[in-house]
Amino acid sequence: MASRLLLMAVLTVFVSPLSAEIYQWKDDQGNVHFSDEPPPDSEAETQEVTPDTSAINTDSDAVKQRKAKQRQYLDERQQEREQQARERAEQEQEQAQQEARCREMRGRIKHMERMSRFYVINDDGSRSYVSEEEAQRVRARRKRQYEEACG
Repeated sequence: MASRLLLMAVLTVFVSPLSAEIYQWKDDQGNVHFSDEPPPDSEAETQEVTPDTSAINTDSDAVKQRKAKQRQYLDERQQEREQQARERAEQEQEQAQQEARCREMRGRIKHMERMSRFYVINDDGSRSYVSEEEAQRVRARRKRQYEEACG
């Protein structure tokens, strides 16, 4: 309500100076002229011109549609920003998980390098030691896996 009053007050200030006297006259050749100043050497009729302010309607359907489109646009942009924030959070979480996996793999590789012998636990709970060649293959395979996963 207050915004309507303010709009009308502003429009009144700007519209009032828009009404003006217009002079109309015919020259010697019979051409009709219009001007905001009277002709210097002939008589002219005075025409009062006032702008049509009926087109200024803040409640018109066009204004309502424009506001609805603006609201829809703003809502869509907000949804896009929220979606982007969710995607960034997911990417950061995936990156943190990947870094944790890589730290764990590095730790296992370092542990394997310090171990002199590898063994496998059999079904009966006994240990079977693997050869040094097999241990080297296991170490190499783990390093390749680390390089593929972590770069």
